[in-house]
Amino acid sequence: MPEYYEIKVKGHLDQRWSDWFAGLKLTHLEGLEGNESLLSGPLPDQAALHGLLERIRDLNLTLISALNTILWVIAVAPRRDWVVTVAPAFATVVFVIASIVGLFTPYLTRYVWPIAFLAPVLAATDGLSGTAWRLVQFQGGSGQILGRDDGSSFTVEFRADSTVAVLLDCHRGRGTWVSRSTAKLELGPLALTRATCPQTPLSDQIKKQWTFIRSYVLRDTHLFLSADGETYEFEPANSVAGRSIPASWLDESKPASWNTQGAAIPSAPKIEKMVDPRCETHTRVPESEADKQLTDLGWDLIGGYQGGWGILVIQGAAGYDGMCRPRAYQDFVFLRGVFAGTLSPSTMDARGDGALNRVTLQDGRRLVAEYARYTAADALCCPSRIASVVFEIASDQAVVRPVSLSTSSER
Repeated sequence: MPEYYEIKVKGHLDQRWSDWFAGLKLTHLEGLEGNESLLSGPLPDQAALHGLLERIRDLNLTLISALNTILWVIAVAPRRDWVVTVAPAFATVVFVIASIVGLFTPYLTRYVWPIAFLAPVLAATDGLSGTAWRLVQFQGGSGQILGRDDGSSFTVEFRADSTVAVLLDCHRGRGTWVSRSTAKLELGPLALTRATCPQTPLSDQIKKQWTFIRSYVLRDTHLFLSADGETYEFEPANSVAGRSIPASWLDESKPASWNTQGAAIPSAPKIEKMVDPRCETHTRVPESEADKQLTDLGWDLIGGYQGGWGILVIQGAAGYDGMCRPRAYQDFVFLRGVFAGTLSPSTMDARGDGALNRVTLQDGRRLVAEYARYTAADALCCPSRIASVVFEIASDQAVVRPVSLSTSSER
């Protein structure tokens, strides 16, 4: 049996909203508490009453969400970053259009208000996704400032698949990132290559604090990452704006050459060497002039050399692991006694991703080098892929350069 109800709400609602409120009569009241509207009339049952109350709730949410979108635009506009600003602004525009439509079709309003609550989510996820940054400086809580002047280099790319790719000095690495709300950031541990790089205060600081970074700010085209009162400032990495940072040079379809004509032979990096006398059995006594140049620079000659057509490929190591496997090793190419370059842009470790396992001379102009490629699931004994790189030797310039790369499965 229908029952008569009277419901008073804040604000002035005219008769156009009558259909929205189950056909109840709308009466505008002016009293001590300001503008109010009285809904009066019969409702068939309790279900109709609950439906009416839900619609009143939806109307309130609509008003709240309108304020939500406007506040988000105001909050992010001073950051002067159009990507971050457009996200909530777009949600606001959609909301306004849908709300105007709702004036003529009131039942659509309940589907409008969720749009506004997407504003902070869109602003958070679009802020960093697909951007790449180069470190400018680090400022510690005690006023300590470290910059690129100390020899450090750090570039980070925030990818759309929630992974990060980094270049830290001569290390390449991967990690994860997530931003659950604007200015908040969560970073997973970095998996870095084990190349032997010069130790710098800034690179050590980044390795220790990476996972403690909790927030970010985009201001005047710069990115600021904060961790426990300490700040890392980045500028846009224009040099990588159009391409992704590879985790390894072997991820590039056509690697850029790192060798130049007339370059000096690099010295062996200083690392802690094993004193196990068994490791000495892996070293080779210098035979050629090229051998002597390498040993004079601190390299241990390991394994046999490849030779032919006036080309020598010699492998040298800076140290060994506990099983006497080479650490920080490199393959050097000589053409008629002149240093022509190396077969990796950085030193390698046995059983590490990118470790060179085999070199084959094809003729007087080309050689093929094979490198182990590991994934996180691979056992150290068994890389799942092999990368084959063809190098060209320019006889007139005495320089070796990579020209093509292909990767095949080992399984």
